[in-house]
Amino acid sequence: PEDMITQFKLTPQSIISFHLEATHTPQVAISAIKKAGYMPSIAIKPKTPIRALYPWIDEGLPHILLMSV
Repeated sequence: PEDMITQFKLTPQSIISFHLEATHTPQVAISAIKKAGYMPSIAIKPKTPIRALYPWIDEGLPHILLMSV
């Protein structure tokens, strides 16, 4: 997802979510989203434990998307 951030043309502070499972470097994706002027959000699958988000919650991640089926 990190490589795709610059392709978006959104209004400032739009939310861009990416799946935690889609990258090995979530912090790079978060930084790229912030640098582009957007609000980062991590999406997780229903089977992903909530504790997987703890490192980014502790750093003040502004938005989380919990997927459902």
